[in-house]
Amino acid sequence: MVKKLLIITSFAPLILGANCVYSYDVNGCGKVDFDLGQGIVVNQYKVIYDKDHDDVSDNIDKCPDTVLKAKVDSVGCEIVIKKEEKVKEPHIVEELTLTVNFDTAKYEIKDEYMEEVNAFAEFLSANSQYSAEIIGHTDSVGLKASNIILSSNRAKAIKNKLVELGIEETRITVKGMGEDSPFSSNEDEDNRAMNRRIEVLLTKIEE
Repeated sequence: MVKKLLIITSFAPLILGANCVYSYDVNGCGKVDFDLGQGIVVNQYKVIYDKDHDDVSDNIDKCPDTVLKAKVDSVGCEIVIKKEEKVKEPHIVEELTLTVNFDTAKYEIKDEYMEEVNAFAEFLSANSQYSAEIIGHTDSVGLKASNIILSSNRAKAIKNKLVELGIEETRITVKGMGEDSPFSSNEDEDNRAMNRRIEVLLTKIEE
C-alpha cells in the first residue's frame, strides 16, 4: 500500500498558502509529487504566481496580461488561431471567337474589325470580375515555328489595343497556338482566312 505524506510549502502570504491545501489551479496553486521510495509519495502544494491563470507562472510569463484562461504557448502568450480563408479560384465561364481576321503573315488589326474590339473592351470594362486569355491562330502557310510567333503577336496586338481602351493589363494574358487548332481546312484562301483568327477564353473569380 502506497503511503502518502502531505507537505505544504508556501512562498506567499500565509492565507494564500493555506488555500493551496484545499484547492488546485484555482488560487494560483500548483501540485508537485515526489516519490521518496519504499512506497512513500509526497504531495507538495505550493503557491505559483499566475495572475492570468494560463498555467504559465508569472516568473516566465512573457505575456502576463492575457485574457483569463486563454490558450497560450510555452511562454504565456496567446495562441492566435487564424481562420482559414477560402482562396477564390478562377473558373472558365465561356469560350468565344472575336470576329477579327488577319492578312497572311500579318498581325495588324484592320479598321474593319475595330468595332468588334471596342465592343469587347466595353464588356470587360463593365464586368471587372472577368479576365481574358487572348489566343491567336494562323493558317498553315509558312514554317510551324514562325506561325507560333505570328499567332502570339496577333494575340498581343489585341491585348495592346484593349489596354489602350482602358482595360487593366493584369486582366489579360496571351497565347499563340500557331496552326495547330484550325477552325477550317487550309485547302483554299477563304478557309485559310478563317483560321487567321482570335479566340478568347473568359474566366471569372468565384464568389
